Amino acid sequence: MLAISAGGGFWFVFVYKSNPRPVSETEAEMKRVATVRDGEIAIYDGDGWESRFWTGIDLGATTPGHFPGELSPSKEDYLRWFPKMKEMNIDMLRVYTILPPHFYEALDEFNSGCDDPLWLTQGIWSSEEELIGEDETGRDAYENDISKAFDAEIQDASGPSTETWR
Repeated sequence: MLAISAGGGFWFVFVYKSNPRPVSETEAEMKRVATVRDGEIAIYDGDGWESRFWTGIDLGATTPGHFPGELSPSKEDYLRWFPKMKEMNIDMLRVYTILPPHFYEALDEFNSGCDDPLWLTQGIWSSEEELIGEDETGRDAYENDISKAFDAEIQDASGPSTETWR
């Protein structure tokens, strides 16, 4: 299941494929299982939106000894780390960029056998070069070409069968 929700001007994608919970709203083929309510992240529990305190961790794209942006963790690394995160009472992972497919496969594999899953907050990057512009005075992030590029990033993170909505 997938939900795209806006908060504070930034887009996040909450992905939860295994162990599905009841959903509240459907738009096209997109199921909304998470949202922002009164400034808090909430999930739909079958009766309504449940706001709660989310214990989370920022998960980088690399490991010590590797260059920034070098996507070094393997699927086995993630499968080893996820149970340890749950032992630390982590509920939600936050990643800043689209990670390799084996990250999402490992998360799905871990969550498929778990009653208390790890939730994912997926960050989407907007091109700084496009926002700065050639004359370096800055551009409006809602200009058509910038908005289209940002929507393409959301599409890359959420898959080809979803549509963005705000």
